[in-house]
Amino acid sequence: MVSTKAQELEAAKQILSEVFHIRPVDVDLILGGGILWLSFLQDIDKG
Repeated sequence: MVSTKAQELEAAKQILSEVFHIRPVDVDLILGGGILWLSFLQDIDKG
């Protein structure tokens, strides 16, 4: 069986949701928020 990056990401999200007892959609929100935060910090550094 060949695993794609998308399948690996879904598996990782499932594992995180089980470890932290949250819904997979909440994992998406947390990851998305982190990406937005990093983007915000990069914008500040650029001035």
